[in-house]
Order: sequence, then C-alpha cells, then structure tokens
Amino acid sequence: MKKIIQIILLLTLTFPISIGKIIANEKIKIGLLVPLTGKNSEIGQSIVKSTRLAITKINNLSIEIIPKDTKSSPENTLKAAEELNNLGIKIVIGPVFNENLIYLNKLSEITFLSFSNKNNNY
Repeated sequence: MKKIIQIILLLTLTFPISIGKIIANEKIKIGLLVPLTGKNSEIGQSIVKSTRLAITKINNLSIEIIPKDTKSSPENTLKAAEELNNLGIKIVIGPVFNENLIYLNKLSEITFLSFSNKNNNY
C-alpha cells in the first residue's frame, strides 16, 4: 500500500506542474483500475481505500479518483479503461495484475501507471 500512496503523492506533486495553470473549480480526474468484484475483490477494495486515504492526507479537493472494476480479466479491464477514456481521463492507476495489460495498448491516449513491474511489451 506504500507504493500506492507514493504514486498518488508523485502524481499530486508533478501533474499540476506539467499542465500549467489549472482552473480553480476544475477537477483532476485520475482513473483507478482494480478488481472490485470476483476472487480478487479484497485486493481491489483495499487499494481503493488506500488511495482515498492518500487523497485525504494530501488534502487537495481538486483531485478525484474514479475506480472501475476490472473483474481480474483483460477483457473487462479494457472495457473499464474505455469507460474512463470516455470520461476524458488521461491518467489511470492500474491494473493490478500484469495479464490485464494485454489489450490496453489500444488506448494510446491514456497513461497507465500499473502496479505490476513486469514488462511484456503489451
């Protein structure tokens, strides 16, 4: 969970700098791809709670985390990522499992910060 908090802190510190001025009422929307149902739902729920705790500690009301359920499958991960893309989200944390990265290269306009450190050139 420390890794999640570090990623959120890094995003919070670097993202506003890289996009220049942000309108005061504009939200910074960050997607979160995690398993919320199925056999790995406990992991996903824990990540959502940790991420929300990190945002609370940062105390920045302009950051909004939008979790989507991957159901631990590559097909559902792609569908959830497409939903985030349709919402205009360009930064996504996740997915949790390396095998869920397989179809995400179809969404080149989104930056994925995956929990997995394995690189299979998906």
